[in-house]
Order: sequence, then structure tokens, then C-alpha cells
Amino acid sequence: MGIKRKSFAAAAATVVLASLAACGGNSSDDNKEPGAESKAGGTLYVTGGIRQPAYLDPQRTYTGVDISWLGRTVYRSLVQAPNSTDAKESATPVPDLATDTGESSDDAKVWKFTLKDGVTWQDGKDITCEDLKYGVSRTFASDIINGGPPYAISWLDIPKETRAAQSLHQAGADVLGQNVDSPATGQYAESKGIPWVGYDSDAHTFAPKQWLTAAVYHWGPYYLRRIKAAMDGSWKPAFYYGSINDGFTSLAPFGPKVSAKTKKAIAAKLKALKNHTFYEFTGPLYDQSGKLRVPKGKKLTLQQLYAMNWLVKGVIGSPKG
Repeated sequence: MGIKRKSFAAAAATVVLASLAACGGNSSDDNKEPGAESKAGGTLYVTGGIRQPAYLDPQRTYTGVDISWLGRTVYRSLVQAPNSTDAKESATPVPDLATDTGESSDDAKVWKFTLKDGVTWQDGKDITCEDLKYGVSRTFASDIINGGPPYAISWLDIPKETRAAQSLHQAGADVLGQNVDSPATGQYAESKGIPWVGYDSDAHTFAPKQWLTAAVYHWGPYYLRRIKAAMDGSWKPAFYYGSINDGFTSLAPFGPKVSAKTKKAIAAKLKALKNHTFYEFTGPLYDQSGKLRVPKGKKLTLQQLYAMNWLVKGVIGSPKG
């Protein structure tokens, strides 16, 4: 990590953790109408999200709901995800404390940011690179700060992910994929000429030649709907499972190795999923031992999928991990 007067460089996976809890009030009268003249001080009331967060400490904030809500209302970061009902826009970082979204080097393992002029804490003191460095360092102080997400540090275990990709390659896998947000698997795939399926976001820049696509998730529009419901009094507790139809999930742009024929086949399958003429969890489905688990014509419900403790025939591995 390199620190200069106005520059801050950090491992790419830790950038999102460099949050600062900087919040100040701006009204001396809680009952003023919107647009009325305001003064420094007072209390700012913000209509909450789905529930009260367990922590306000950035390093203890665990769930995606809390991270997204607090990140938009309380914390300050180098970059932020904007509020928007447009899925692509809400998933595209914009500068916050930084002048832009950063410059990467060393295969995107190092990112450099420049702080904006005039960014301050609520008491008027300048926010510095040292402040950001301190925020990142608290993520690793798990012996002192508990209650936070352990997965944050596991994202940085790049060698472990690379070794896993290497093991699969050596075992004969001709396509690689992963279920973590790090690009390590894709970088290995690019170096070995193996097609790669990403996860959670469009990460084609890490493997421009081997990138195929990825499932991407758009939480922003859902959060916005729930927050608006809380504000207008129509919010009610409910179970939510996003789908292709409501725009929660979609596919990232295809890479150069995906043929026109394959794109056409995928488009047809997506259409069938949307109009419910195809359901991938329809029987007959057998487990690894050959036992019939789902009879012909029957469909696994969402609740059954959540309780699934077996793997389908042909899958190598154990459901116990």
C-alpha cells in the first residue's frame, strides 16, 4: 500500500471496506418544510430501511441490506453505488470522496484514488488518506472488533482461490466458474486459456479473452421500493426472492467466445423461464447415488430448494462440503 499527500492505493478487494462514518445534522427545526432555510446543528431524521441495523460501525455491518442502506445515508466511501430504479445504474459505482472511480494496476490488485478537495468530517476537519487507511485496517482487527462479516477478509485470500482454480484445471475442467466476488479465478482462466463464468457482476475486464458471462444481481431497485413503502406507510413484512421477471437478476454481457448460436439458445431459454414454460427443477431428478428424489412432472418448491441436502446425479463432491 502506498500513501501520498492526496493519493490512496489499496488492494482492490478492500476498497469497498474503506468507509467513513461521517454524518452531520443540517436543521435546527425538525418540523421545517422541505426547502426551508437550514442551519448547522440539530438532528437529522432519516426514514429507515427494512429494519434497524444491528450496528452502525462500518466494520461490524454484516448484511447486504445494512451495508447498502448505511452506505447511502451515513457512511462516506471512496466510491458509492447510487440510488436508482435502473438496475445497471444502481450497480455502477460513482465517485464519493474520490475524484473518480480509481486507477488500477498490477492486474487490478492495486487501485489508486485521489481525494477530492474540501472533504471534511462533521467538525470541519479534513478527511485524509490516513483516515481511509485506518478504516481499512479496522477490517483486519478481528481480535478487537467482533461482530463483523468474516467473509470480507476471506475475499482477500487470492492464493487459495487460485489454487482451487488450478486444481480444477489439472483435474480436466474445461470451463471455470466461482461463487465468490474475487476475480482470481478469472485471472487464472485468462492465463491458461480456459473459458470463465463469473459471479455477481460484469468482471470481463479481468479475463477479456476467456470471459463468457455471469449472473448479476440488482438489489438497488428492490431497496428503493421497500424504502418508499416505508416512507408512505404501505410497508409490510414479507418474504422476497428476486427473479428474472422483476429485474432482480440478469446475465452480464457475453464475452467473445460465446457464439451467435449459443446466444440464441440462451435467449430462448430465458424467454421460457420468464413465461414459465420451463422450470429447471422439474423431475425426474436423481441424486448422486441414483435415488429418485423428484418424480417426473413434479417441481421443487422454493422452500424445498432452501432445505436441499443432496446433489444431483453427475455432480462431483459432497453436499456436506
